[in-house]
Amino acid sequence: MFRLIVRPLSLLICMSATLACQVHPAATQPAEPNVIAAAKHYAESITSWEAQYTVEWTQPPTKFHDRVIPAIRSVSHVHEIAQGTSDWLERTDSGNQPSMSGHGIEATDGRVVDMIAGDTGSIAPFSKRHMLGSTPTYSRFLMSVVARANLPEFSEQDLLSIVNHPRAHVLSDPVTVNGRPCRVIQVEIEQPIDAHVLVHRATTRATTSNSSPPATKRLGMREELYSLAVDPSLGYMPVRLTKYLSMAITSPRFEAGGLQSEMLVTRALRTAQGVWVPQGATLTEYHGDTGPATVSHLHADTVTINRAYPRSQFTLVFPKGCRVGDDIRGISYTVGDSQVVIQSRLAQAAKEKQFFAGILGKPAPPLKGDRWLVGKPMQLSDVQGRPVILHFWNIACGPCVAEIPTLQEEHGKDDPNAPLFISVLTGGDESDRADIEAFIREKRITFPVLWDAPDPQKQGWGLTSEEYGVYAIPTDATIDASGRLTQVGDHTIKASQ
Repeated sequence: MFRLIVRPLSLLICMSATLACQVHPAATQPAEPNVIAAAKHYAESITSWEAQYTVEWTQPPTKFHDRVIPAIRSVSHVHEIAQGTSDWLERTDSGNQPSMSGHGIEATDGRVVDMIAGDTGSIAPFSKRHMLGSTPTYSRFLMSVVARANLPEFSEQDLLSIVNHPRAHVLSDPVTVNGRPCRVIQVEIEQPIDAHVLVHRATTRATTSNSSPPATKRLGMREELYSLAVDPSLGYMPVRLTKYLSMAITSPRFEAGGLQSEMLVTRALRTAQGVWVPQGATLTEYHGDTGPATVSHLHADTVTINRAYPRSQFTLVFPKGCRVGDDIRGISYTVGDSQVVIQSRLAQAAKEKQFFAGILGKPAPPLKGDRWLVGKPMQLSDVQGRPVILHFWNIACGPCVAEIPTLQEEHGKDDPNAPLFISVLTGGDESDRADIEAFIREKRITFPVLWDAPDPQKQGWGLTSEEYGVYAIPTDATIDASGRLTQVGDHTIKASQ
């Protein structure tokens, strides 16, 4: 049993490795409209901004299983414009790994996101927005006071979400940040941890089944504490934000927590309008009690605010020959393709949409095949009452192979309180058996592996993958405790179902 003793969140607000912070024992009082209103006024005083800046992102050497991953460093040179819910960004990245170098442009009008990287482009709904590169943008350091649609739910990156939160309160005692007295606005949020939340992979993806049974098992509580320091001498500009996390699970007993992230403004720039904005800042993100996981340093060369930009600034025109993946219409094409080609692909997309409408929300198709390479043979009907994740993959798929260590770490030991993880290996024939079995031994895979039944009509795919409409890997399908199929890749069950 692992147990990390956690200090009360109220005692953690000033623990920081990068900032000298002085404060008397924490005490709170009812919300002070003058401090909160002043911070809100600061956020609302910026209607647009444009910045040219550099962000240096570093990840110290980390240990993964029995090997050490060397330090990673990347530098991004960025030009960004934000206005309301619209954003335009051009960035050039370089780093100590070849995959970290590149150039791209992204634009959104708050509804659709266009992106160009090299000779490829994409069009996606705003809800699926993903930023170019890995380094945080100026929005993070300015706390997204303009592009608020980036954060539709409460987020530590959104200044207005903090100051408008009903539980926001001001600490009675000021703290010293950068040698100046600052006021602290604090928000504490409690969230239950329920058994029906399906968490898969060590990323941010979490899927909550809309069809979970009414009787939900409560596993514990998660508490998040946000402490925002604003500087009165800088017009109540945010100068530091810390996030602490405390998590307690009752069975099996587990407690963990600590500092998750800290954003500290180190230099401020006064714009022509007299509004202060960050010019230099550091963002440190932590992982458990092992110290900083990543550190980002910002230096802004120029920042201007409250200019008016045309709507055309926030849309992209794809050049001829650009290969575009259109997630909104569900097709891919090359700019310059004929309308005959476009219409043919739209027809295929409509057929695919109809297919998934016919299987989502209904009993999950049974597994095909009886070649269980790892684990005992089973059918979905044998495990009804427990959520299931089906993971489709193949040893010839680079991304599939790359994530095997993570999958083994998460699902190598079957946890009866978690969804049952079953991997479905697609494609191949008996001539590949020796290679497949050698791969499983080499990677020490212990989670269930079903070798999909082959389809003689479609080489490279199996009967189970066809039943689930999976023709790209890696892909996951999720099945709820009642046996209904709720998600296949990006296709999800509708809330009404």
